[in-house]
Amino acid sequence: MNRKTLAIAATALVLGASADAKTCEKDYLSVTVGAVHADENRRSLIKDKAERTWGFNAGAKYGPGYAYWQNAKRTSIKCKQVDRLWFCVARARACSR
Repeated sequence: MNRKTLAIAATALVLGASADAKTCEKDYLSVTVGAVHADENRRSLIKDKAERTWGFNAGAKYGPGYAYWQNAKRTSIKCKQVDRLWFCVARARACSR
């Protein structure tokens, strides 16, 4: 192969790799969701709601391609019970597909 052919092949590899790469926002997006008088059995429902709410907010802020929790980076959901109230905070960096 000559140099020109190698350069074209290398460029194609780089462009192909970057097309598969995710585009992520620099800043974290956090949402807090709570439930009144929720017991331990409802905790998983509140966690799910925090994840869905995070996705809704990410899509509204960055665009529909960023609305998926499974595409986000550095995800965390932390829940805490205060008296009989559960609160969950979903936090992540939004990424497009």
